[in-house]
Amino acid sequence: MSASPRNRFNGVLYDGQSAGKTSVALGFNAKGLVLQPPQSKPLLWRYSSFRLKQGQSGKPPFHIEYPVGQSVEHPMATLMVEHPGFLAPWGNLHPKSLPWSMRPGNSTIQKVLLWGGLICIPFLLLFLWRFAIPAIADRVAMKVPETWEDHLGTEFYKAINFKEYETVDLERQKAIDTIVRRLLKAAPGQPYRIRVHMVKWNIVNAFALPGGTLVVFQGLLDKTETPEELAGVLAHEIQHVLLRHSTRNIIHHYSTSMLLSMVVGDSTQMMEAILTLANSMEGLRHTRTMEAEADKEGMTMMVAAGIDPKGMISIFERLSEEHSQIFRDEGDDSEASETEKKALGWLDFFSDHPGWTDRLDSLHAIADKSTVPPKPLLENFDWTRMHNTDR
Repeated sequence: MSASPRNRFNGVLYDGQSAGKTSVALGFNAKGLVLQPPQSKPLLWRYSSFRLKQGQSGKPPFHIEYPVGQSVEHPMATLMVEHPGFLAPWGNLHPKSLPWSMRPGNSTIQKVLLWGGLICIPFLLLFLWRFAIPAIADRVAMKVPETWEDHLGTEFYKAINFKEYETVDLERQKAIDTIVRRLLKAAPGQPYRIRVHMVKWNIVNAFALPGGTLVVFQGLLDKTETPEELAGVLAHEIQHVLLRHSTRNIIHHYSTSMLLSMVVGDSTQMMEAILTLANSMEGLRHTRTMEAEADKEGMTMMVAAGIDPKGMISIFERLSEEHSQIFRDEGDDSEASETEKKALGWLDFFSDHPGWTDRLDSLHAIADKSTVPPKPLLENFDWTRMHNTDR
């Protein structure tokens, strides 16, 4: 039972039955671990009986446990070894009695697996970001309560501070509300409270927030020549709401933290993340697919509501003539306020418009198939009343 000198180590033995400890010499042979207490007979711990203490790392000090006695509780003797080479002969003589990661050669396999995992992680994350998370986000967005979307849109509107720049004109607001009601006749039972805010800035755009808040800038109103043209723009924006485009983008952007917050019901954490997004202006751009979808469904809504579809086409054609931009060119905002510059950032990320040629071709295709005779909008209203008369 003697151990080979090259496998000889020193350790401290705690017998598990008293508070005492004993210094022992030890070494491995084919049967197990041989312990040599001073002035006593050697002890043999067979490989099948002793083990490394649970949770032990591959670095010293090593703690080896061995059951002693015949009691039900099975007290454990513990051997502590400081030598860093202690595991080598153990692994060479009886590797199966060591944890898998500490067996000879397995550390190399472990490193290969680790590096392989590290290399694969970016590709896995890319897959999750490009495919899995958007799919989950779309499913979750369709389950979000409309009241939550309404609150979200209201908070966004407050964050950009549009309120003080709103146009307060009851006659013009009544005209816009009439157009919206006419459009919504084509979407009976839709759950949103659509409301339109006019903002005085000379920006040629309109956009939709989650929950039904629409923003129309005076610059866009000045470009319209008929109620039908404004109806075309509003139909497009209403579809962004009904199709939950902004909500889907928000959930996609903050998928991990927001989904967790929704599961645990922590709406405060979720809203803080959203308002951070409102200030950073990142990650909320409508995709080209979403814009094309809003065009298609918006034109379908125009036709179903009995509004002349040529209105949507003509306003889009006019906007396309301005170099395919629906907001002011960079560099034209030198005299704009900080809030107005911030709004320009919003308009930039709220859309990524498809090419105008493709958009107009799609709109013409839908309009040409219409068999519903259009009915006039706001027959007795002077449309020039919607234009900026202060310039």
